Amino acid sequence: MDPLSIAGTLIAVLQITTSVISILYDYRTGVASASREVIQITEALNSLKDVLESILRLIETTKAGELSTVELLAKDGGTLQSCQAELERLRAKLEPEKGWRKLRNSLIWPLKEGEMRRALEGLERWKSTMQLALSADQATLSLSIKDDVEDLTQMFQRHNTDLKRQAIYKWLSAPDPYSNHVTNRKKRQFQTGVWLLRSKQYEHWLQSENSFLWIYGIPGSGKTVLCSTAIEQLIRYFQQAPRTALTYFYFDFNDTGKRDTNSLIRSLITQLSAQCETIPPPLLELYNSQPDGMEVIDEQNLLATLRNLILTFHNVYIVLDALDESLDCEEILHFINSVQGWDLSRLHLLVTSRQLADIEESLTGLVTERVCLQDSEMNEDIILYVADKLENDKSLSRFPPDIRFQIQKKLLEGEDGMFQWVVCQLDMLRRCMSVAAIRKALSVGLPKNLDQTYDQILFQIDELHQQDVLKTLQVLTATQESLTLEEIVEILAVDLDSDPPHFDPDSRLLDPRSILSMCSSLVTTVKTSRWTTYPEKESVTYLKLAHASVADYLTQPKMGPSQFHFSTTPSRQFLAQCCLAYLMNPEFSTGHQSRQKTEMAAMRSSYPFLIHAINNWLKYLSKMPGDPDDYLEPRTIEMLQAFFETWKTPSGGNYTFWVGMLIPDVVYEQIRKTQPLYYAASYGLTEVVRMILESQKDIELNALGGRAYSTALHVATYRNRIDVVKVLLDQGADPNLCNVSDEPPLYWAAINGNQEMQDLLLKNGATDLKGVLGRKFTLQDRLDEMLLAIDFKLDE
Repeated sequence: MDPLSIAGTLIAVLQITTSVISILYDYRTGVASASREVIQITEALNSLKDVLESILRLIETTKAGELSTVELLAKDGGTLQSCQAELERLRAKLEPEKGWRKLRNSLIWPLKEGEMRRALEGLERWKSTMQLALSADQATLSLSIKDDVEDLTQMFQRHNTDLKRQAIYKWLSAPDPYSNHVTNRKKRQFQTGVWLLRSKQYEHWLQSENSFLWIYGIPGSGKTVLCSTAIEQLIRYFQQAPRTALTYFYFDFNDTGKRDTNSLIRSLITQLSAQCETIPPPLLELYNSQPDGMEVIDEQNLLATLRNLILTFHNVYIVLDALDESLDCEEILHFINSVQGWDLSRLHLLVTSRQLADIEESLTGLVTERVCLQDSEMNEDIILYVADKLENDKSLSRFPPDIRFQIQKKLLEGEDGMFQWVVCQLDMLRRCMSVAAIRKALSVGLPKNLDQTYDQILFQIDELHQQDVLKTLQVLTATQESLTLEEIVEILAVDLDSDPPHFDPDSRLLDPRSILSMCSSLVTTVKTSRWTTYPEKESVTYLKLAHASVADYLTQPKMGPSQFHFSTTPSRQFLAQCCLAYLMNPEFSTGHQSRQKTEMAAMRSSYPFLIHAINNWLKYLSKMPGDPDDYLEPRTIEMLQAFFETWKTPSGGNYTFWVGMLIPDVVYEQIRKTQPLYYAASYGLTEVVRMILESQKDIELNALGGRAYSTALHVATYRNRIDVVKVLLDQGADPNLCNVSDEPPLYWAAINGNQEMQDLLLKNGATDLKGVLGRKFTLQDRLDEMLLAIDFKLDE
């Protein structure tokens, strides 16, 4: 049926509904004895009117044939016609034939008790039927969204003939929020979140200028899934809206690449530009302002570009989920304040977070609408979720109806707006093997909050699996990058208690997915893709903590001792030790060898944790704020010394294997000459530098190494590692020795504009060999800086 025809029928029913509501208003003011009945029918009609308006809005944004269920309502003899006929009869019954306004005060309420009951039942029946049709078509449209929502890679492919655009996208290196969106969209149950889309707050945010909606709630209340529901609706809503853009970003405690302001801005810029037919001028101007598009971008320039991009659209909607999961919430709030300070009528911002004092204080005065999930209709979504699981879950649906009713009753009594709490309780009940076991679990009483729930989950873990669960959870709280199931299996096969610590292939789990059953509802998996070698990608399954509240539970201090509490520094050193033990595998003791692409692929397949260990072990050893000077554990120092000692073997051993894997396209002689000191200095590991200098008395302090063929002092100066520079100078490093490009360390201190570093070098005997002090650097100097920066960057 033609959408215009359906719309016409709907408008007719809406008009008569509004007419009856108006008549009822006059009864309410004129017939005191009928006030209760009038209120009942008025409320029923207003509910019906809301559903009719929702259907009309949906029709306005869809094409013929897309609303198959709603179309059935408008058929001859269908629900809409029946509803219209009954409303006309109701109006005729209520409205006097003449002299209405004059006779208002003498009216008698015309509906008898039986007529009232039938009227209310009819209104409820029509509303329910229409609501079901609306929900069914919304669900169908949501499923079809997968063809409409693109990840950034797909957006890029639409412009793959534009080499300039491709170069810009690669340069921006924006994190893609699509994988988060898909994961959270799958968690949504049928009909959940509809209450938000029909709320006055959401409607005002959608239609008003310069609007700002804040959705907040306690941990586990379903904010992120609700956010994905809003994004789904916005995509459909704006498909035919001219010059309207939607961008979104999920802050993710599991992914360090999606937790900072810089990543957020780069993602928003990339998403906006991908919705333009040609490269938008503001982005092109930013790219062309950088030497060869390779220099690190100043955040203020990124902000200015974002603002100018927003100005190229009529309306821009930005949705940000989980502000409290960002690495520096204060920095994100500063960004939001800056953006709102632009005072752009075309900008609409929606954010979700916990109701933390700092966030509320910062957003008060900015938000135009707010929704508190504890004061909302969120419990309707929980009811739907529980009912669906008890009906359709393979394990739970096997229990008798009376048991399922008891489960539902118990869960709804204790949920207190916490979706995650309900998920965990169902997971634990799912493990019950008999009706008696279910009854016992329900009679004992369910945990009252998430912390008690996690206590119970961990207490119930089989003793045989406790160490594997402990290692898995500790790794997930500290990892630098997302880890796959296969990588976790490799970590569990590392024996740190043996002497020396080693990787034991025979200790690998036969089935990686057994980790999921061991860790219960504390972890989850995410299927996505990642780069292998550009431009090739591979499909992977990452293991992540199931919820931000799990991370809080595992990392926040507890009353009394707990083996499941992980401090940041020990957890990071545990991961560093796992990496080192893995790299000390005898298979890697032959030093660096040139390998073909197929050989590299085979090695990655045989040793899934290898690439992560190569790229991240030094990062896990970095000193964190608040760490004491002697933060390195004795076991860590022992393993470092054993690893570095392999460099002295004829082949260079495991250390040279690692360097060769890190910089594979550099000639062997250069790799072989790169001492451990060079990389310890490069990563700013002051304590490791001291350890090397103290334990290796015959070390060549001024040796050239790395891709940039420079000294440890060069690379530490370039990376502004001033504490490392002090240690190297104290030990006699030559501040005037030039690298292969005839540049002394002072040159890089000057070109970086680091006055403290320049003063330190001069104090320790550096001379201005290149005449750099007080000099204004030319474009060629900047290009030289960029080229060496690439070399230093590729060393990592």
